[in-house]
Amino acid sequence: MPINVNREALLQRVKQLPPNIAVIEASWDGDSTGWYVLLSAIEQSSDGSYKEHYLTAIGHGQGELHDFNRALSGEVPPYPEGLLAKNVGQELADALHVPFYFASSEKPALNGVPRWVDWIEGRTSSIPIRLIDIQSVIKRFSASDVKIVEGYWSYYHTWYPKLAVVTSKYTTDNAVDYEAHDIGELYWDDHDQGHIIRGMHIPSMTPIAEALRLGRRLAEVLNTAFYFASPDSPAWNIPRWIDIQKLDRAGDEPRING
Repeated sequence: MPINVNREALLQRVKQLPPNIAVIEASWDGDSTGWYVLLSAIEQSSDGSYKEHYLTAIGHGQGELHDFNRALSGEVPPYPEGLLAKNVGQELADALHVPFYFASSEKPALNGVPRWVDWIEGRTSSIPIRLIDIQSVIKRFSASDVKIVEGYWSYYHTWYPKLAVVTSKYTTDNAVDYEAHDIGELYWDDHDQGHIIRGMHIPSMTPIAEALRLGRRLAEVLNTAFYFASPDSPAWNIPRWIDIQKLDRAGDEPRING
C-alpha cells in the first residue's frame, strides 16, 4: 500500500513558518497504528530557546501487526516510510535553506538516538559535544566591539572550514587594531562516505553548509556582518578579513589562511 504525502501542501506550509527556522527534523514514533515518522520544523529564538512546529506524520497506518509481519518476512529494513520521510524532509529543508536532520532513516530508533535540540546543545553522552557552542560564543562576545564574524578555510589531512569572531582593540598609542578569535571548526572524516560534523554522521549537513549557517546566525545575533571570502573553493592564498582592512597600510601583505 503506497504512502501518500501532499508535498505541495507541505511546501506551502513551511513557507509560512517564522523566518528563524534552524532545521527540519524527522523523528520516529509509534502507536497502535504502527511505526511512523514525524516531520517538524525547529524554530530557534534569539534568547536561545527552541520551539517545535509539527508538519506531518508519515506512516502506513495498518497497525502493529503489519510491522511485525514486515520484520518477520525480512521486508524491512529499510523502512519505506523512513526513506520517504528522508526525501520529503530534505525537500522542505532545501526550500528554507536550512539543514535536514534524521538520525535513523532506514529503521525505527527511539532509544540512544538524539533529537536535534539535544545534539545541538550537547545534552547526550552518545555523541561528542559540539565544538562550536553558539550560546557560549554569544555570551563571550556580547559586550565586545565585534566587527565581523568570519569563515575561512584551513587544512589538516583535508580541507575544513573554521569560524572566527573579529573584534576591535586599541594599541598602546590608541590606534585601532583588530583581533581574530577562533571559535571552532567543522570537518569531515575521509574514512566515512558521509560527512562528520563534530562526530555526528549527518549526510545532509556538509561542513561548509553548516559553517555558513552558523556564521550567518551568529552574525545576526551579534548585530554584525558575516564574511567568507571563498566558500565554494578552498585555497591557501585567500586573505583574511583583517588583512583586507590593512591593505592600505604601507608595507603590509595579505596573510595566508592557516
